[in-house]
Amino acid sequence: MNYLLSEIMDILKCTERGQITLPKKWRDQHGTSYYIYVIEGDKIVLEPAKKKTFKEVLDESWKDYLNGGKTYTQEEMEEKYGL
Repeated sequence: MNYLLSEIMDILKCTERGQITLPKKWRDQHGTSYYIYVIEGDKIVLEPAKKKTFKEVLDESWKDYLNGGKTYTQEEMEEKYGL
């Protein structure tokens, strides 16, 4: 790693289960609990997942239904589509 000390804000510790806590300041900037990651060699690139609009969620749900998908409760919709 070739980082300047001024670039290092903090060191994150991994738990036994492989979990780390994302810094609150960074999480608060994005307002989501969902993230997308890509593994690039020995790096993990993490970015916030973009929330879908309500119309996008309804369109996806309707498409699922038309393709023989089941109907969902409001709670299941919130979980499945990240509302």
